[in-house]
Amino acid sequence: MNASVFVDGKKLPLNPFMKSLIANVIQGVAKSLKASTGKRIEFTLQNDDLKFDVDGQNVSLDLGNAKRIVGNIFSGLVKSLHGAESGEKFQFVVE
Repeated sequence: MNASVFVDGKKLPLNPFMKSLIANVIQGVAKSLKASTGKRIEFTLQNDDLKFDVDGQNVSLDLGNAKRIVGNIFSGLVKSLHGAESGEKFQFVVE
C-alpha cells in the first residue's frame, strides 16, 4: 500500500522509510479501532479535530479516549515531517 501526506492540500514528498512508517501506522491504527479495511484509509487532522474515513465513509472515533490517543499519534508524526511545520490541515492517506 502507498502512503501519502498532504499539508493544506499539498502533497509532501516522502522518502521510502517515511512512506512505509506512515502506511504501517495508518493500517495499525485502523485495525486497532476495528475499522473495516478498504482500498483507501484516511485520517485528517485540523486544529484539534480528527476525522477518520475508510473508502470515503466516516468512521466514528467516539470510543473512549480513541480520538485523543489517535490525534496524539498523528500530531507526533506531523512534528517529524519536514515541510509540515506551518500547516493547518493534515491528511494521512493509505491506498
